[in-house]
Amino acid sequence: VIRGAVCLNVGKPKKIRGVGILFRGLEVTELNTTHGSATVGSRVSEKVFFFDTRVTLCGNPRKQKKSFKIESGCYMWPFEFTLPLEIPPTFTHPNGYVKYFTK
Repeated sequence: VIRGAVCLNVGKPKKIRGVGILFRGLEVTELNTTHGSATVGSRVSEKVFFFDTRVTLCGNPRKQKKSFKIESGCYMWPFEFTLPLEIPPTFTHPNGYVKYFTK
């Protein structure tokens, strides 16, 4: 479980659509194609998402364009995300990687 809080310090009132957080886990594999012992020059790439979850903490969901005014001040929104049970560990290699992050 990942727990935390998003903190936002607003200096002057501003129009926003919302505040959200993205949880993402993905695997990227990149390989050069070869013919015999020669590299042909094209690169094959594939992405696999283990999860790709957006959570709206305040305001409108991402697809809605409606905005609202947020006043000056300091805001904090707690969050919690449960990781799937069967995911591989973080891994980095010249031909690919497995990474997990929030944004």
